[in-house]
Amino acid sequence: MMRIHEQFQDGNLTNCTKLAELLEVSTKTVMRDIAFMRDRLGLPVEYDEKVYAYRYAYAVKSFPTVQVSEGELLALLVAEKALRE
Repeated sequence: MMRIHEQFQDGNLTNCTKLAELLEVSTKTVMRDIAFMRDRLGLPVEYDEKVYAYRYAYAVKSFPTVQVSEGELLALLVAEKALRE
């Protein structure tokens, strides 16, 4: 998603096929990531039907961070320790 954000941030008009090739993933993965960015992260992603491309509707200063609770952070640390051993 960060790479998609960078493409949009640079003002590039791009579509799922181009992004999939750039990221070496399927177009469905790109579509899911874009939907997540728009719907869950609240980024202003829009699709321009005239040029068949995605872009930000307006400038975005930074990529939103994912909120992690203390319990989730503790679980990640315990899992990391278990994997190291």
